[in-house]
Amino acid sequence: MIKNPLFVCMLALLYSGCVNSDPSERYEIGSEFTDCAECPEMVVLPPGEYLMGSPDTEADRREHEGPQRLINLTDKFAVSRFEITHRQFGAFVTDASYMPANNCMVWTGVRGGEQIPEKNWQDPNFEQSDDSPA
Repeated sequence: MIKNPLFVCMLALLYSGCVNSDPSERYEIGSEFTDCAECPEMVVLPPGEYLMGSPDTEADRREHEGPQRLINLTDKFAVSRFEITHRQFGAFVTDASYMPANNCMVWTGVRGGEQIPEKNWQDPNFEQSDDSPA
């Protein structure tokens, strides 16, 4: 089980597919696809590098946001074209028997947010509909 509550909450935004696991390799870079009616629209991206983390000098930077490091993605991959909706994340939770933690980082108006133990994707400290971003 994943212990980092921020990572668990951010998982909803990523919901990426493993393109290279498809034996037919039918997905080319730039391709768009969905795997099911409830699944997000995905787009295939090329391998490459990106700088992960925020610089030490960034205003309001938190300790867990660093250090900065170069990440090298060696295979093509797919990410959601749009934000994952509450409905889509709910389908993922059900289909994968995934148990999200009950300690999300939520918006409170204080320095962007705080960790509240009883909050989770179903009760993030604000109202949301099935079509709201998870």
